[in-house]
Amino acid sequence: MYLTLKQKILISYPCRIDLPLINERFDASLVMMRRRFHWEYRDIFYKRKNQRKIEKKYLSETWRKEFLSLDVNLGDLLLYEAMNSSWYRQPEVQQEDFWDEVSSNYICKN
Repeated sequence: MYLTLKQKILISYPCRIDLPLINERFDASLVMMRRRFHWEYRDIFYKRKNQRKIEKKYLSETWRKEFLSLDVNLGDLLLYEAMNSSWYRQPEVQQEDFWDEVSSNYICKN
């Protein structure tokens, strides 16, 4: 596969990041920071505000194909995959009790 310079940079970029944080894993990222920086729970505790019910809106088939097109979003896809892979390689995530701590309700209260 032919990669442009921009794509090569996107692939190598996560190597320069010591602590990747991913929005879909916000609580887990907070636990990772707590462990890495030896923080207390009070340092990462938060309360959700302004939560609203999200209505599912579906894209038309045309928009879906365009949105998921590698021609349009290859850079985003490469960066996300590299960051996601880097996130799972973090030593805190590898610890046996990590996901138990994430699933506890110590971090966020509604």
